[in-house]
Amino acid sequence: MFTIMAAGGLLGALFAGPIRRALSARALIMAGPWAAVAILLALLVVNNPLLMGMLVAVAEFLAPPTNAVVAGSRIAAAPDELQGRIQAVATTGSMSLVWLGPLAVGYLFGRLGAADTTLAAAAWALALALIATGAPSIRRHRPFVADLPPGS
Repeated sequence: MFTIMAAGGLLGALFAGPIRRALSARALIMAGPWAAVAILLALLVVNNPLLMGMLVAVAEFLAPPTNAVVAGSRIAAAPDELQGRIQAVATTGSMSLVWLGPLAVGYLFGRLGAADTTLAAAAWALALALIATGAPSIRRHRPFVADLPPGS
């Protein structure tokens, strides 16, 4: 199951360029959380480890192109002399909080069980999807910096 999930992330990394060219930054940023909601709800009814791995692989597949959009937009918007520092701060901040996810899921799993923990994760993903969908910076009609052609 974990190998299948990892393969999804690897394939996402390999195809990040073509995916990025095919979809707008807005579509990618909104697709991730909405896919997570659907996948988490599907995990409530799927009991086959192979199918579970394949479902999570879809979410892992979307992560590399989405991360490329977010990091690329952040770096492109920063002044040249600050790009490295801004990326370093963003990476440090996000990686400093990575441990909270497994800790929270483990705690909820121990207190609530698998189904309720999955529902809690789906609720969290739904909140993120609604925020991404409603965020003015994502809803704007003008393209993200990462959507502009080179030299614009």
